[in-house]
Formats: sequence, structure tokens, C-alpha cells
Amino acid sequence: MTTLSDKQLHDLARLGAIARLKELDQEAAALRKMFPGMKQATEQAAEPAPAAPKAKRNKGRMMSKSARKTQSEKMKAYWAKKRREQAAPAPAPEAADKAQATNPAKNKTAPKRPQQERAAQRKTAKRAKKKA
Repeated sequence: MTTLSDKQLHDLARLGAIARLKELDQEAAALRKMFPGMKQATEQAAEPAPAAPKAKRNKGRMMSKSARKTQSEKMKAYWAKKRREQAAPAPAPEAADKAQATNPAKNKTAPKRPQQERAAQRKTAKRAKKKA
């Protein structure tokens, strides 16, 4: 069995493609002869469709000046309140001790917040990885 070079294979493929294209042209001509109105339909289909106009970009909802001003005032009040709460002095340790002594339910240590718990879990996991 002989092997063909890449150039010979390419030439044979090209000849096969040309022969197939001729067959398809003959078949298309026979179909056009059978259906004379089809030629116009294929020509119309071959034309590119007109480009659709570009849609305007949706920028989302726009706030009016009055709504923006109202929102600004609300947020300023919100943050002012937060700052006041943070600046308020913490209760004296003596008062906290007295409250715990009088109320045994408050003697328990304060539970951690979920964020603090997750952070502690991550630290523990990192330490375990370093040891392993």
C-alpha cells in the first residue's frame, strides 16, 4: 500500500470538492426547473436582513432631585445615630458586676456573633492545616 503526501491528499480533496460542487449545482438547477417560483424565494433569502436598530441602553431607574435629597437626609440621620451609639460611654464595670450578681441569668458569658464564630473557625482550620 502506498502512502500519499500531504500535497497529493490536498489535490485529491480539492478535485472531490469540485466534483461535488458540480453535482450540487446540477441538483439545484433541476429543483429550480421543477419549482419555478423557488428561485425568487432563494434570492430573497440570500439577501442579508436589514440590521436591527440598536436598542437604547437601559440605565435603570433614575431618582428625582427631591427623592435623592430625601434619601440623603435619611442616610445622614442614620449614620449620625450610629456615631452617637458608638460614642456613648460603655456602662461602668461596677454596674455590670452588680447587674450580674443580681441577675444569675446574665452570669453566662456573652455568646459570640455568627461572624466572630466563623472567623474563629477559619483561624482554627488554618492552624490545623499548618500543623498537618
